[in-house]
Amino acid sequence: MSIREPEFRRALADFVSKIDQFGKVERWTLHKSDLGICAKQSVMIKWRGEVINRQVHITYNSTYNVPVLWFNFYRRDGTPLVGSEVKEIVNNDDASNIAEYISLNEHPFLGVLFYNIHPCKTKDIMNELSGKGNYIAKYNSFIGDRIGIDVPLCGQKFRISFATSFSTKVSFHPTSYFLRARLSENLA
Repeated sequence: MSIREPEFRRALADFVSKIDQFGKVERWTLHKSDLGICAKQSVMIKWRGEVINRQVHITYNSTYNVPVLWFNFYRRDGTPLVGSEVKEIVNNDDASNIAEYISLNEHPFLGVLFYNIHPCKTKDIMNELSGKGNYIAKYNSFIGDRIGIDVPLCGQKFRISFATSFSTKVSFHPTSYFLRARLSENLA
């Protein structure tokens, strides 16, 4: 299930607003610019006994008409984690091997390299989520969960069918091949 940009904007704003109602959950902030709208979250997490910063952004992809999750992990001194470390974090006991769907691309708003979960299968995954509710909350409950994002369902009920998962190989768009190959080298 794809989403049009005006609907995405409304769903994203609604998601950020509803998340603020949950005191225990890491907060999201909404940022608007000439380039579009983006929800951001920055939290400190523990990994291997070290406190690191996880930056997460949700933007809209007009090619696939779906949200895209962008993320990076940084040490306290600001040094980004290398690809193999990111792979370790995102594949934490996850049989889906999500790392195969991660690309290192230029962030559309920031112009710096960020990891993103490639949007090519998002529509199929969203089709597998049944029930009503906020599109972004549903998206994050499945996609965001892969990198440790805690998303309450905001009082909404839906179920996930795992028939569609990240276990199928994805054909990447030719323009991302170079970056994907580079990421594969970094993740090895």
